[in-house]
Amino acid sequence: MVVIGVVDPGFDEILPSWFFVLAFFGTFWFQTMDAVDGKQARRIDNCSPMGQILDHSLDQITATSVMLHVCATLMLNDVYRILLIVPGVMSAHFSIEYRTHFTNFHNTVVGFIGATEQLIFIQIGTLLPCFVQSGNAFYRLPLELPFKIPFLEGIPLYAADVVVLFSAITGFHYNLENIIIGIWNAKGTWTEKGKVFALCATLPYIQFILMIWFSSYSVWWNKYPMLFLLNAGMFLTWVNGIFNLASTADLKFDWKFIQPFFYLLALALDYHEVIDA
Repeated sequence: MVVIGVVDPGFDEILPSWFFVLAFFGTFWFQTMDAVDGKQARRIDNCSPMGQILDHSLDQITATSVMLHVCATLMLNDVYRILLIVPGVMSAHFSIEYRTHFTNFHNTVVGFIGATEQLIFIQIGTLLPCFVQSGNAFYRLPLELPFKIPFLEGIPLYAADVVVLFSAITGFHYNLENIIIGIWNAKGTWTEKGKVFALCATLPYIQFILMIWFSSYSVWWNKYPMLFLLNAGMFLTWVNGIFNLASTADLKFDWKFIQPFFYLLALALDYHEVIDA
């Protein structure tokens, strides 16, 4: 995150090869450590609720970091394209925590896509610019379709949109299935973990999406989209931590978060130029 903040906060730079090697190593190291820490804790009988909360909170912080490097690699600063890859990269862990809370089972695989497969796809896309002369500018090459799509006429398409489409299809499926299974397994209707409560518990997810969308109206968005995604990611990390705590301690998840409303108010003032840019 620090490197992106220094070299490419606007997600519009052609980046050096060392950036992609560093990003690949970071995701590979996270993937490896995340896979072995639980096994090691169980092997030495050192498991604890605090360890579980820390583990899953770090997962979401990493997802935010990965989201930033994916946007920098693909040169994505268009909010609609960013929103399309959010479910596959940034918010998948929320859907896992949501499903876990209502099913009491931590499942990271939906269909053929799991946390491991997600990171492998990201790692391949991260290293690809190292093997082409144009670097990550490759993802900005115009994409010519042999057929016309009515609602996309007049919208320029790029090589990155192939990645965006794949991420959107798999990500929406992953998120929706986890959330639907969570609602389906909610016990009762009006109970503490009933279906009405389960629907209300999706509100922080909606707030998170709105935080990203409305951020694009800020006069700062074109220069610093990274900072806005970081803010939204930290909010989702906080939500996931509360979700995980509620699941671990068998508590009621408090789905009422007021922080996004203050964030959106600040954006509204910024959009109307009440705040001097």
